[in-house]
Amino acid sequence: MSNYSHLFFDLDNTIFDFQSSSDIALKVFADALRLPYDQYFKDVYHKHNHEAWSKFEMNLIDGITLRKDRFENTAKELGQSIDGMYINRKYLQQLVEHPFFIDHAESTLQKYAQTHTLIAVTNGLKEVQKPRLKKVGFDRYFNQVIVSDEIGVAKPAHEFFHFAWEQAGKPPKSNVLMIGDNPYSDIKGGHDFGFDTCLFDAFNTGKKSELATFQITSLIELKHIIK
Repeated sequence: MSNYSHLFFDLDNTIFDFQSSSDIALKVFADALRLPYDQYFKDVYHKHNHEAWSKFEMNLIDGITLRKDRFENTAKELGQSIDGMYINRKYLQQLVEHPFFIDHAESTLQKYAQTHTLIAVTNGLKEVQKPRLKKVGFDRYFNQVIVSDEIGVAKPAHEFFHFAWEQAGKPPKSNVLMIGDNPYSDIKGGHDFGFDTCLFDAFNTGKKSELATFQITSLIELKHIIK
């Protein structure tokens, strides 16, 4: 058990159950295309969404292109055309209006906010992350909320973690634990910056990372890691 003073939390699929919210939001997209919201539709979207986010995380495209391309490229593969920015706005509105939580998320934040400095670090979009935290009242648990879309650089970039570390007051890196679900953006990014990391597999998919200091499948398990 380590004496961490600062806990950096990813948001999507670490605090928020993003998949459940996205399921509701994507139906708006399917309805706009007048297509059934079935597994094929979801697979096509997730392919293009993953491609867009990967490019964004590698700084190959900007946030506007990310927002637009994931919807327009999906529609194109499905034989249609659509205004990607319009659908993006509708989709993001639904994400804010329909938040779901990972098990034990609120009790975890309540517990550690009393004794630790909590920093939210997310590659999400600015239209969603802070409004969603405020909507559910989780903003009160975090000392800082760092959104890649607002600062112009995304995890796992060194620059992202340096900015977040500065905003946290430059604590000794050995006192920081990065907690997130993504082996690349959260774990590799945090590890490369010099933080200990905790890979959280909330849905028990079997994901692994040799770079992770710890691996858990429930937020309750943090009690074995954090004093």
